[in-house]
Amino acid sequence: MITTEDEDTILEGLNSKNIYNNDNGNGKAKRTKNNQNEKQKIEEKSRREFVTYKYSKLGKGELHEAILINGSPFFIKYNNITNQIEQVENIQENTRILRSPEIEEYPYTPYEFSSLEEINRYKDKIFDENIDIDYLFQKSKLFISKFNNQDNHKLNLVAADVILSYFQDRFSTIHYDYIVGSNGSGKSSLGDTFGAIAYRAVNMTDPTAPNLFRLLGPIEPAQCTMILEEAERIDKSTELMAILKTGYARNGRVPKINPNTLQQEFFFSYCQKVIISEKSLNQSIARGVNTRILSINCFKAGTKYDIKEVLNPTDTGGQQNKELLNEIEDFRKLLLIYRLIHFKDSFPDIDIGVEGRDKELVKHLVQLFYGYNSLNELIDSLQNFLDLKNGKKESSLDYVLLPIISSLIKANGFRIMFRTFWNALKENIPGKEDEKKPNEYHTEDYGTLFRSTISGILSDTLGAKTEHKRDGNILIFNPEVIENLLHTDKTKIIVKEIVNDIQSNIKGNDNEVEYMNDSEGVKGVSALDIGVTGIKKIEDRETKKEQNIETQNSLIEESNESSISRNQHQEINSFLLLNENNNKEGINNTPIPDAFTVLTPSHSNSSSIIVKQGEFNNPLISESDLITGNYDPKIINNIDRFEGTDRWFCKNCTMKEDKWFMMKHPCKNNKNKLIKIRT
Repeated sequence: MITTEDEDTILEGLNSKNIYNNDNGNGKAKRTKNNQNEKQKIEEKSRREFVTYKYSKLGKGELHEAILINGSPFFIKYNNITNQIEQVENIQENTRILRSPEIEEYPYTPYEFSSLEEINRYKDKIFDENIDIDYLFQKSKLFISKFNNQDNHKLNLVAADVILSYFQDRFSTIHYDYIVGSNGSGKSSLGDTFGAIAYRAVNMTDPTAPNLFRLLGPIEPAQCTMILEEAERIDKSTELMAILKTGYARNGRVPKINPNTLQQEFFFSYCQKVIISEKSLNQSIARGVNTRILSINCFKAGTKYDIKEVLNPTDTGGQQNKELLNEIEDFRKLLLIYRLIHFKDSFPDIDIGVEGRDKELVKHLVQLFYGYNSLNELIDSLQNFLDLKNGKKESSLDYVLLPIISSLIKANGFRIMFRTFWNALKENIPGKEDEKKPNEYHTEDYGTLFRSTISGILSDTLGAKTEHKRDGNILIFNPEVIENLLHTDKTKIIVKEIVNDIQSNIKGNDNEVEYMNDSEGVKGVSALDIGVTGIKKIEDRETKKEQNIETQNSLIEESNESSISRNQHQEINSFLLLNENNNKEGINNTPIPDAFTVLTPSHSNSSSIIVKQGEFNNPLISESDLITGNYDPKIINNIDRFEGTDRWFCKNCTMKEDKWFMMKHPCKNNKNKLIKIRT
């Protein structure tokens, strides 16, 4: 007989079974759950896993940067809503899984942080100290200058390229730096210094084409910055030349067949590249690559610090080298976090007045530095390189042939016998003939010229058509094309305007349009279209009168404290009145410069204030120090030197650097105008 207690025991057993099956005893639910788990595992296995150094969905999504946190691999991204840096283990997509590399998978020194808190401290520093492109450029140049003794325009370019490397994937094209020099000229030191702070810089010796495109991978372009050393034979490899020709443009790719799957795969070839060699590229073989480079010729000179010794982490160079290495690593981390925060910043599309390859060589740098004080300094350096490049171009064979063709057209018309042209070439280009080889001409500057090679240049480069006749070939030229190529000079660059659909913006945003005078270099551009930098400049101009009033009051207060005479007050008031008149009148009467010049909102022709020496009372700063540029008395008077070192510090902020940097450092607690002493 079954008691009530027995019934309860049986029911408890059944309920216990149903907890696991929940299938009325037939086991279907358990099998369904197992099938789902197996299906999920199969799907995960079917998705390929890729290692990537950074990912942004080709610039359309959030930027993820691969780093190491306490030795473990992660991605980090910036959340602009919470204003915090966040870490991500991997990136899950429908067809693939992207993961950050382990420490042994890095081909360069990885970005290492102790914790997420350390990363956010760098983020806070950027915001708290208002760190911008100007600060980064000056800091970058400071490091470059410590380890390299080269011409100023060369140091400027390398320092700017360090900043550019962190934004290289934002631009359509990018130039290559070609560092050339003999043994002991400092070319390797320049490359090592650049590589120490540039974005994910990979040093490669005597590289091959597969080395390049395999490293960049198939995920997205600009995974790293490449430094190609011992590249004397680079122009001997046709495959490597092809990679370099496509790798300057953001959409450049290389198709390859995967030997395992027999499927075609496409690898990116675009990234910033620095090439180091003891000799220049062959002008004939590497013509295409030569048009994509800015050449930096290095010469032997002594330096205070050795970058190779400083980069040695084994602490064999003493405390000073250790401190310099820590500063380099700190600046490198700062640059990465700055990139993470400002990756989505808007860069204006600027008309820089030049076309073709010259524009592709310099426009991205002008865009990156547009609106910042460092641009004018960079402008002079870029013009120097551009003039040098175009000087070489004008001495190239293509350009030497143009006046010969032009003279023949004027004498014989646009139909010219090839033998007539060949004889004219030998008369105008120094060289020697070989009677046994009538189709060759041995020149002093261009090597051996062949009739077939010249025919190819005439048709492919200069647009000549060939008509075959019994008595010889006839070259048919377009006289208008030849004259345009001969006389066009588009190498002097002036930033003219921001390119936008101006009329549509005026119609749609009548209240938001800000018209600027010629001195600001922008014509009727909506503030919405010129990006963060442009908006800041417009706001700065709107408050210019208020700043002048504040400056006047500040200067008068300082003059009272320093017992400045009535004449000095008159000088200050005269300056402010002149400055106000210049703001009203613009610089419409100023002739357009014939050099590589940018007209930005900060460009002005106003006079500097003439001040007495009493404005500057720092006993450590001499008058000769002050005549080299524009200086702010409040900055000069509040900097001091650490005893027994060449390091200086500011009493109003936390910055510490050498004397020359601190004399112009961007002190966050100072808002005074710059003052120039005249002798």
